[in-house]
Amino acid sequence: MTRGEYEERRRALDALREADIAMINAVHEIRVRSLDKLWQAAAEDGADFTRPAAPGNGSRAAPAAVPAVSAPPAATRRTMRGRGEVLNDLDQAFHQLPEVFDKRDITRLLGYEPARATLFRALQKFMDEGAIALEDYSLPGTVLTAFRKIQT
Repeated sequence: MTRGEYEERRRALDALREADIAMINAVHEIRVRSLDKLWQAAAEDGADFTRPAAPGNGSRAAPAAVPAVSAPPAATRRTMRGRGEVLNDLDQAFHQLPEVFDKRDITRLLGYEPARATLFRALQKFMDEGAIALEDYSLPGTVLTAFRKIQT
């Protein structure tokens, strides 16, 4: 490695560090704004606490109470299913699946999103029984794995 190559790589690493720091600062600002909005919403709801003092004057204030974040609506929460429930639901809805389908088709048909491992165990059972076959295998972050019905 020549001196010029070293200096070029060093400059690139320094630039990358600066970009990382800028990104971390931006994320921190977003988090602080989000916390401020939570605080304001709690104050508007009539909570009996006041807005915390802005940091930076050198004094260490006691941490302020953070309002609790409410749970997501029931429609978006994933609920525990009973043993074999996903497999039974999938078995009952199997005839409604298209000839070639993926996880989105199953989720839309079932009306809920089963846990990933549970769903793929059920699909493996269907493959073991010869009801479906792998049509197109996906790599992480790409198009979903597709399955083809063998018997209808």
